[in-house]
Amino acid sequence: MSTIRAGWLRFAYYFSWVLFGLGGLAINVAYAPLLLLGNREKIGSHARRGMRWMLDLWLRWMGFSGIVRVTWKGFDGPLPGGVVYVANHPTLVDAPFLLARLPDAVCILKPSLMRNPLIGPAVLLCGYVSGDKGVDLIRDAARRVAEGQSLLIFPEGTRTRSDSALNPIRPGFALIAQLAKAPVRIIRVRSSQHMARKDWPWWRLPPVPGWFEFTLEELIPADRLGQPSALTQQVGIWLSEPPARHDIPPPEPALSALLAARLRTFWLAKPLGVTLGMSAFFAVYFAILKHPIFPVFIMPLTALDQWVPFQPGALFFYVSLWIYVPLLPSLLNKQKELIRYTCAASTMAILGLAFFLLWPTQAPSPEIDWSRYPAMEFLKSVDGSSNACPSLHVAFAVFNAIGFQKLLREMGAGIPLRLLNIFWGAAIAYSTMAVRQHVALDVLCGALLGSLFGVFTFKQSPPSSTTTLQEPQLRSLT
Repeated sequence: MSTIRAGWLRFAYYFSWVLFGLGGLAINVAYAPLLLLGNREKIGSHARRGMRWMLDLWLRWMGFSGIVRVTWKGFDGPLPGGVVYVANHPTLVDAPFLLARLPDAVCILKPSLMRNPLIGPAVLLCGYVSGDKGVDLIRDAARRVAEGQSLLIFPEGTRTRSDSALNPIRPGFALIAQLAKAPVRIIRVRSSQHMARKDWPWWRLPPVPGWFEFTLEELIPADRLGQPSALTQQVGIWLSEPPARHDIPPPEPALSALLAARLRTFWLAKPLGVTLGMSAFFAVYFAILKHPIFPVFIMPLTALDQWVPFQPGALFFYVSLWIYVPLLPSLLNKQKELIRYTCAASTMAILGLAFFLLWPTQAPSPEIDWSRYPAMEFLKSVDGSSNACPSLHVAFAVFNAIGFQKLLREMGAGIPLRLLNIFWGAAIAYSTMAVRQHVALDVLCGALLGSLFGVFTFKQSPPSSTTTLQEPQLRSLT
């Protein structure tokens, strides 16, 4: 691992805990006054939604920063409420991660956490259950589940040590499910070694990057729960089989292998389609450029145009668009994605060409001796500064940057590649002004056009959901 990457992961790990603390403090400051309003039952669902949103942001950051890779198995579809979700408890972050995914979920907390002034207001308003209520705890939790809330419970009561078997399973969850007449769903949690484990305090840097794996397993219907003692024993067996392994991460293909596999898919159709599409575009583009049918409007300069100096070296980034644009479709490996990309890119190009035809525009000519810059002189002789607004150069840069972000995220690429993508797209947009091909208004309109098509074309998939399992077979307890 490079020194730069190692330093980033160290910083990102500790910064994640800073974000967690600041987020917890902020949500408690916001929730504390609401406790005075009374009627916590009505406010509770909204409070849990806010808590889930905050935890989901933290989970996204953990994945984006590259500290951990989180795999969700069986969580792709919508999950029902009114279920008792039972999980083993190997790490400190099991509860935050699961609460970010389970619907309208409450959990059982230690009494000390309920009384903690730093997090107490939020957990009280969210309706989390205190672990010191005895029989009242069972009744309170069962009532919430019967009303449709999800209950996340760790029947071990405390985290499992890395070098030991599962802690004894307590029967509370079985009593709650039986009283609420609710189904029980098993969640198996696995993690990399030392990642927020009981024998490895959170403030001590673990081996990073790490990984987490959450698997949604057996569903036990309410009418097949059986006796609490038998249910408790069976759940203990399920959570212990196969034996927990914390030293072997789930297999992950190398990024180079993923890229190569994508390039091989439709290896003939993709370059042929790109070539034909760009040829057709430029034929129409230059026809409109050379033969405008309406008077050409000279785009006005703004203060931003005065701030951006002429930089002939920016021509490198300007022409790099013709590498950047074909690169994205060449990495798409599904026919549906290629069709969607082709339709969106074609529609955006046609819309831009329609603007150029009906409202010809041109960037003002700067007082520059182009003969001093041979490469720039050649560009001006071929393209000129017409067909200015909106800048399709910028539109396609932004459009592809959004597409690349989604693609890199799906392939599990790290922070450096994602930042490189953002830098490349931004550099192309900046270069259009630096080489005096466009003005700020052209760039703004082009960026809006590319963003509009990019957001709707490259819709984000659910975070970190990488594997879909078939619904597990039901097991009888009797």
